[in-house]
Amino acid sequence: MIEYRRIRVSDVGPIADLAFESMPKDDRLRVSKEKVWRWVTMFATSYEHFQLAAFEDGVAVAGIAAYVSEMPFYERQEATIMFCYAKVPGTGFRLLRALMRFVNESMLIRRVQWAQNTFDERIVRLARRLGFTESHPVLMFHKG
Repeated sequence: MIEYRRIRVSDVGPIADLAFESMPKDDRLRVSKEKVWRWVTMFATSYEHFQLAAFEDGVAVAGIAAYVSEMPFYERQEATIMFCYAKVPGTGFRLLRALMRFVNESMLIRRVQWAQNTFDERIVRLARRLGFTESHPVLMFHKG
């Protein structure tokens, strides 16, 4: 049976491992496990931002985290999805639905951003089912 709940400080290690596993490999960048650990710890200890995870028999199988902040130049706030990964089919959609409930219940959040490191048409279709309507290219410059 799948248990959905906020992550606790005791979950930081397994959730950080899940987040690390979810990141695409890019020879131009090196993921810092220490930074991933710090971000997961921040989400576990803060109620200002959104986070939720799915556990199967006590093992983390999916997670989502959205960082809530003021929008630059515009009134109100935005949520930026920092991490969304699921190893068990259906759990990711359920976590995203919970995020969208959180967003819709907040009077302050006006926009949700979800940058994709890799293009996956399945994720785009899933996002559209939840109300995401726009997609813009993100231009990147990598030194070296």
